[in-house]
Amino acid sequence: MSIHRIIKSIILFIVLGIGSFTSVVAQGFSNPISTYFPDDFPDPSVVYYNGYYYGVHSEKGSTEIWIYKYNTLKDLFFKGTKKKVFAAPQNSINSEAIWAPRLQYIQGNWYIYYTASFGGKVENHRMFSLMGDTQDPQGAYYELGIITADNTNFLAIDGTVIVKPTDGSLYFVWSGAAKLPQQNIYIAPMGDPTYINGPAVMISGSNANWENPVHESPDFIYKNGKSILSYSTGELLNPGPAGYKTGTLTNIDGNYLSSRSWVKSKGSVFEYYSGADGEVYAPGASRFLKSPDGTEDWLVYHAKYFNDNEYNREYRVQKFTWDANDNPLFEHPIPSGVIMPVPSGEESLAAEVSSGGSYKIVARNSALALTVQSNSSQAGALIEQRSFTGSANQNWVITNLGNGYYKIISKNSGLALAITNSSIDSGATLEQQTYTGQDNQLWKISNLGNRYHVITSKFSQKCMDVTANVVTQGTLIDQWPYLGGYNQQWALVNITLSEASYDLNNSLKIYPNPTSGKLFIEFDALGKNVSYEILDVTGKTLYHNLTSLEARMLEINVSSLGSGIYFLKLKFDNTVSTKKFIKN
Repeated sequence: MSIHRIIKSIILFIVLGIGSFTSVVAQGFSNPISTYFPDDFPDPSVVYYNGYYYGVHSEKGSTEIWIYKYNTLKDLFFKGTKKKVFAAPQNSINSEAIWAPRLQYIQGNWYIYYTASFGGKVENHRMFSLMGDTQDPQGAYYELGIITADNTNFLAIDGTVIVKPTDGSLYFVWSGAAKLPQQNIYIAPMGDPTYINGPAVMISGSNANWENPVHESPDFIYKNGKSILSYSTGELLNPGPAGYKTGTLTNIDGNYLSSRSWVKSKGSVFEYYSGADGEVYAPGASRFLKSPDGTEDWLVYHAKYFNDNEYNREYRVQKFTWDANDNPLFEHPIPSGVIMPVPSGEESLAAEVSSGGSYKIVARNSALALTVQSNSSQAGALIEQRSFTGSANQNWVITNLGNGYYKIISKNSGLALAITNSSIDSGATLEQQTYTGQDNQLWKISNLGNRYHVITSKFSQKCMDVTANVVTQGTLIDQWPYLGGYNQQWALVNITLSEASYDLNNSLKIYPNPTSGKLFIEFDALGKNVSYEILDVTGKTLYHNLTSLEARMLEINVSSLGSGIYFLKLKFDNTVSTKKFIKN
């Protein structure tokens, strides 16, 4: 190990000793969701079951399998309880080099599929299975032995089971190598979750010009009748464009056992990224995960921490969407430090919205407000960004529908914010339409915890976006997969309260904030009288009082208020100041 690598590892060890390495802002979070030290974290496998995420990982020098459990994805490998469920037996064909354990729930039982070897030889790797003895993913497991096809008695790694959605039939898919370095994707029928009962078929075809001889780490996803396999190719440890990346194989006729039925993507669909927001090195070993409420698709993958050629992989996640032809849109890997909303269905920070309140909606990148073009009151008018003037076409009434979604209505026209032509396409513009309650008019508002929100269409799962990250007047608003750009983050400013009411008087101190009972207000000077009001986010006065100030401290009991955001408006010697506070 190089001296610079040792120094970086020591620094990371110190950081981990201080606190969780993932970046968390309230309920927003950023990658990675694991460290790479002291264990390398390759080949992720995460499932969601009965209110918890479970992640499986090979540890102790790749000789043991451990399962982690936690109720949030971002904390699974940092705060999760972990349990060892398997240790490699000595003097056996699966005694070492346990790779890529995969946790799956099939036909009422938990299974772990893993790769192992013996004798210190890579070519000795074969696939094995464990079966759970209980319904607890962290419960006891017992060995069921090797999984192999009669016609592929050679290196086999990265196995996973496909349950065909149309008829429930089982297939095993993996990476095999009759002669290294060439690895191919194979598939075979199964009689049960641990037994292959027919010949294997190689389906990854010849090497394309964007691949290298490695085809490995397959996973399966299905959408509206279309079956797709992802797989990894490229140089495992190369941090640049030649490094690890993801391709796809799409089934065209429902026949999983014909090589002609699988069509390879024309290029990589997920690869090395370098941009103004950061870099992601060698992303691959992609796995698919549904959000807790089943409405979102998430990609779980590994990537390298350092821009070097050593093992320092870590787990990362991000949401992905689909195009109109049911092809997944992975976009690019999201760099560390870019804040993402938590998966839908996790307990999250409430949107800073009072249902029925009037708001200006301001883009973080441009500080311009969401505006109905040309002050139109007609259905079909497009939405753009403009400097806020207080005009009614920049005033939006946001109403909580009680099902996790909001409708957003222009106060000028009474028409609803919607996706033009009910399009699922990235780049489709937004317009105003007569409200009908259709999914293209419903919006999820996710609080990032940094004073900004992501506004996502229920219909397309894409978010509200300033086209091409432009900051000029009149730029149209469209939809795009969330990638963490400031053009996809929005401030929601309640304009029921006057703009001036948000100015703070620096001579006042208010604490604790948030509070569960009492607020204390400190003044720099004495005055004869202080009047104060407590308002909700719509501007409604909930309580008011006039008191004589005999000290530089005022105590207010707010324990009777419900949890939420409030404003304390104080009038002190003819000076008015409004401060926001949060009641837990």
